[in-house]
Amino acid sequence: FSASPLAGPQLLPVPDTFGGLFANYAAPVSGVAASAGAPWTGLLWVASLVTLGHPDLIVSFLLLAAVPAAFLLARRVLGRLLDDRAVALFAAALYALVPALTGVVGAGQLGTVAWALALPLLANLLLTWYDDRDPAWPVAGGVGLAATVMAAVEPLTWLPVAAAVVLLAVRARGGWPRVVVAAGAPALLLVTPFSLELARFPGRLLTGIEPLLAPSSVPWAIDLVLGRGVAQAPPLWVSGLTFGVLWALALTGAVLKRRSALWALAVALGCGTVAVGLTRLVVPVPPAGLWARPQASAWIVAMAASLIWAAALGLEGLRDTIATSAFGGRHAVVYAALLGSLAALVVGTGWWVVDGHASLQRGASDLPAFIRKDAVRGASRTLALHLSGDKVGWALLSDDLGRLGDGE
Repeated sequence: FSASPLAGPQLLPVPDTFGGLFANYAAPVSGVAASAGAPWTGLLWVASLVTLGHPDLIVSFLLLAAVPAAFLLARRVLGRLLDDRAVALFAAALYALVPALTGVVGAGQLGTVAWALALPLLANLLLTWYDDRDPAWPVAGGVGLAATVMAAVEPLTWLPVAAAVVLLAVRARGGWPRVVVAAGAPALLLVTPFSLELARFPGRLLTGIEPLLAPSSVPWAIDLVLGRGVAQAPPLWVSGLTFGVLWALALTGAVLKRRSALWALAVALGCGTVAVGLTRLVVPVPPAGLWARPQASAWIVAMAASLIWAAALGLEGLRDTIATSAFGGRHAVVYAALLGSLAALVVGTGWWVVDGHASLQRGASDLPAFIRKDAVRGASRTLALHLSGDKVGWALLSDDLGRLGDGE
């Protein structure tokens, strides 16, 4: 707790002023004609109006309160999907830990954390659309807003959201104007000079925000299956236990209720496949065409959410079934699921509390205070060198040094 902005391995400090964040969005990139910052910086600037022009409060809330916020949002939609409150509670608690257990909180992946919080909001709105068939305009507008936020931080996810909205309209045999609003809202992100950068470097559509801050190493496929897409993920035994339980519960649910849970497991497998495929690519990104590797963190979060959904759908109602029957295989399944869920919750929560935010810092810098002070006044510039084997990387730091959005 301090007044200094939050920073992490993939999180640059927020500009000190409200206007500084807007400048990062609206000001042209030096040396690039007709350019500007990425749209997500503009959305963050608008969101900071809620905190009276203090964007660091928004950033701090998203990262430090991600777990309880995800629990509240997931609990709402799961409470509508499931009649068994205990299963809904366990499922919401497991989803709440996903942003921490995948390491995106510890890495400071602001975009992925926002995406993980928007996912249950979107699911709740799509469920309302499914129930109403012809939903009110606020529902369509809410879907469009959630889709816009998610597409701003992970552009490729626009496609499945748009497909889901179209399928709902086909099922209802109408409501196409609402589909245009809900599925087309993210297109507003293209009405900025940044779209010219996307035309030059379309590979940016495959990455998250500030892709140049992502590591260049290729993660193993088994690591991605266990939610270990970044170096700030938990130790292997923690990931193996928690995600191993999720996969086991999802497979069990798919076996018990093939009609309702099998498709959710298929979605999880699809998201995992996309994550593995994306992390094998290297693409040039704006503004200078440097090469970056997509991390696919949002797809890993979606995989975990689908596993939890499959498990919840499959295990719902088993308690009532075994209450009126003799001891048998279903009793063993219920007890094993309960023990596994408890173990995953206890271990996951313990790691999150003890080490989940260890990589995040406030006010940390490798530069002496007097150099930082001169840089802010524009009185000096700093040449930063990075030595890695026989390679030397460099960056020229000036003004406010590296700030959120500068990587774009």
